[in-house]
Amino acid sequence: MIKNRRRGPDTLVKVITISSVVSWLIVAVVVILLTLNQSPQSSSSYFYRHTSTGGGVPETGVKILLFANLVLCTWGIYANLTRKRRKSDRIHTALLVSTLITAVGLILSLLFL
Repeated sequence: MIKNRRRGPDTLVKVITISSVVSWLIVAVVVILLTLNQSPQSSSSYFYRHTSTGGGVPETGVKILLFANLVLCTWGIYANLTRKRRKSDRIHTALLVSTLITAVGLILSLLFL
């Protein structure tokens, strides 16, 4: 019988997991910002005063966040695919789903914002 001497995930696997968590946090921030954009509560709010459209958040901020998230997800998927050496290694489906959501959001923001 072969003894398993692995001490847990290496640094790259930890970084991939962290990038997945950060990616979902960025998606949550974008969703929150877009919901703030839909219905400004009052005309004296910070977002209302500092945007060119008169309400909500700046569109460029949402686009920058989505593009940064797309780059982060793409790097995470690439690193995950190059790291898959062991039988127990797996592809993070959260990164794939986050990439798909981010790509659709970026396309929609380029078309409608």
